[in-house]
Amino acid sequence: MNRAEISFAVPAYYSYFSCKGSNCRNTCCSSLSITVSLEEYRNLVGLPCPEDIRRDLDASFSLHQSADVYKYADMNPNFYGRCRMLDAEGLCRLQSACGETALPSVCRYFPRAVKFGPLPLCCCGNGCEKTLELLADPGAPDGFDRETLTFELPYEIPAADPDDLYRRKLSLLSAEMMTVSGKTLQRKLDLIARLIDDAEPAPEDSQVMMDELRIILDYASRQSETLVEYADAALRLDNYRYYDIIQYKVPDKICRAYPDFERFFCRVLANDILFRGFPFGDPKITPARSFRVFHRMVYALLMLISANLDRLNGSDSAAEDPNGMNRLIDLFVHYFRLVELTDFDAAILALIGDGDNGNDNGTDNNTAA
Repeated sequence: MNRAEISFAVPAYYSYFSCKGSNCRNTCCSSLSITVSLEEYRNLVGLPCPEDIRRDLDASFSLHQSADVYKYADMNPNFYGRCRMLDAEGLCRLQSACGETALPSVCRYFPRAVKFGPLPLCCCGNGCEKTLELLADPGAPDGFDRETLTFELPYEIPAADPDDLYRRKLSLLSAEMMTVSGKTLQRKLDLIARLIDDAEPAPEDSQVMMDELRIILDYASRQSETLVEYADAALRLDNYRYYDIIQYKVPDKICRAYPDFERFFCRVLANDILFRGFPFGDPKITPARSFRVFHRMVYALLMLISANLDRLNGSDSAAEDPNGMNRLIDLFVHYFRLVELTDFDAAILALIGDGDNGNDNGTDNNTAA
């Protein structure tokens, strides 16, 4: 293990973050796949532990599809899609029996994203309901703080690329653009597009935009069991509802249901930018294409919310969820686990192709932030 103790820029919510444990409705152990390094795999295979944990650990591992020393083996879930280390109360048996140091780094640090190099940054992902609750708090500040953090990592801290400083600054500036007050969602996206050379705009033909949103929604339905009903409801909407969304505004009906929705929504998008290192998160995808997927991802999410507003904001569980925020947060958790924790950008670009934007499918030599 390599120990890193560095002063990081962190979003203002970061110091308030703490895991909800068994109180979490969407525990990370319940649905996320876990990939461990070669060093972590060897430690877990040779770990002294109770017999029941040893048996389940041995049944969990399979060699990663493209194994290397950093991503060597996968801890596969059980038949019900849950981590084999999870107990009946939603807590980790491995941690309880052997301590936190026995956990793979992905388990110890989820939902944190640690970004080294110039302007070191650490944030939490939107695939965590606690992160979203902090972002939904109207009293929580925007902006950044500095905090010295310590991480034990199963890899060496990567060397900085000469272009890393520019990339990190552009990512931070894009996130700040998303939280600028007094500007519409469309205006914020326009400002981000201007930061990115040759950013791919929305197609002028609204039918093309509708088709691309439906492709994303269909992909979400096929890739995430928890999004099937939400996505299917959005796919059943007629063109009039789609057209209302692609006017690049947050529908009034959503804002009436959630009075502080637009600020919350933009905070979530800013956090996604930080977590993924947008627009340089995937070294095989140009910033312009990364913006294209980000833009469509935003409006596909608005379609999901608009189509399921009665379900999200209904009165069937008013005592437990008086303003529907828990169910809205659950939807965001499932959506961003797909967006942030899979090869979402590459998959969507392969599906939507060139549309009517007249761009080729080339890649550039940008490296991840």
